[in-house]
Amino acid sequence: GSAPWLLRQFNLGNSSSAGVTVSSSPSPLTPSSEPVSPTHTTSEQPSGVPEEAPSLSLPPVTKNEENCTLKKDLEDLEDALWSTGISDFDPFIKVVCTNTNKNTSSPIPTQWEGLFPNSLLKNRTELTYEKKFEIKTQTESLGETNKYKTTFSGSHFYDDVVGEWTKNDPFEGEKEMAEMIIVSSRSSSEKIYLLLKK
Repeated sequence: GSAPWLLRQFNLGNSSSAGVTVSSSPSPLTPSSEPVSPTHTTSEQPSGVPEEAPSLSLPPVTKNEENCTLKKDLEDLEDALWSTGISDFDPFIKVVCTNTNKNTSSPIPTQWEGLFPNSLLKNRTELTYEKKFEIKTQTESLGETNKYKTTFSGSHFYDDVVGEWTKNDPFEGEKEMAEMIIVSSRSSSEKIYLLLKK
């Protein structure tokens, strides 16, 4: 090409004949490496940025498993709570759920019923009876025997809901319940009630 020739002419003009040997080694490097890098950075950035935006909003919709169903009544759970003195269930959303666990070694079984305070859920007008929606649970031990922290997540919650609870083995013939005290910021100190099935 013309660039090595120009460099050689430049070196010959400015220095003695010793400069010819020096110019032969850097001359192939400088023209090949310098013009390449600026064209790469400018061409890649504009094309790469807009491609990401539309794809970000799609995955949550396709992954919604709708594993919970909104119910008008939960007789077993409500009967069990009646015996503990709780009789007003209007402030609660009632759900029946299956396969909510994100972690395999969870004390929460694959099937359970739950009462959640209304204040935890957004778009409540969309939640009609028999409506299906997704709830996922992640449970970890608090280090003490039978003490756990469970995080509930799903598209109808304002935020992830965290509840702490103690797992009690029920007496024979009794149903196993879990009373969770909410420790996350929204509705803190309110309670979630679960009936743990099998």
